[in-house]
Amino acid sequence: MSRKPIPFKTMTLEQAAKFLECDVDDLFQWWEERVIKLCIDCKDLRAEIIFTNDEKDFDPLKLDEVPFWQDECSSFMPIRVTFDELDGVFKTEGIVKGLFIPSQQIINNIKNDVIITDDFLADPFKSIGDFPVIIKIIKYGDSYAGDYNCKYVPKIRQSLLRIHSEDIEAIRDILYPAPTPTPAPIPLQTPMPEGPSDSRKVGTKTVNAMALFIKQLIAINYGDDVANSPRKHIDNPRGVIKSDFENKGLTPPSGNVVEKWLKNSDLD
Repeated sequence: MSRKPIPFKTMTLEQAAKFLECDVDDLFQWWEERVIKLCIDCKDLRAEIIFTNDEKDFDPLKLDEVPFWQDECSSFMPIRVTFDELDGVFKTEGIVKGLFIPSQQIINNIKNDVIITDDFLADPFKSIGDFPVIIKIIKYGDSYAGDYNCKYVPKIRQSLLRIHSEDIEAIRDILYPAPTPTPAPIPLQTPMPEGPSDSRKVGTKTVNAMALFIKQLIAINYGDDVANSPRKHIDNPRGVIKSDFENKGLTPPSGNVVEKWLKNSDLD
């Protein structure tokens, strides 16, 4: 597969497997290894959040005072608020849309075609686990006929799972790394006649000392394991060194180059 542009913001597992020329089982394997995230595409599903409020003048009828979530990937919009006197908490009912990440157990159940019959927690795709919502599963059916005739809404199945383009890119970089650009040849130049100069040729001992200093700085900030194998932490889009450089608006050298700099230096 060539490194063609990723056509969509999200894909189903089948679409992603076809695009990446791999199997759906491979996607689940990368998810289990935490290389990627899998999420559920929610379309106007009922949900609930629970929160406390110590302000005496809090009015639960004012929906603009209760928590909500809205970004380009996910949203939770409140509809009404009730107070649970037994637990002493407010429960906000609302609607979720977009991408939400459920627990590992829920995705394992979906993978194994297990019917989801109970409410479950999920987080907006771009949250850091600080805004969990409870996605509601509503049970319909004849209470005298047993669970066999019951219908659970929504029916959470594998077709609802999505992979974001950020995660597709991470897999693509593993399967099909970007080629390392070939440096332009340096044109031969006529040597200049030697003359008085303040420049000094850097010796091998100085170069090794500089490399050790860089390696020690990496170890201080990221640990010995990263310092001894920096390449994957620079070239991987989610590598710690790569992320820190990008957060500062900087571009690091390639991991291959850095490893060559440091190959003759030891932390011990």
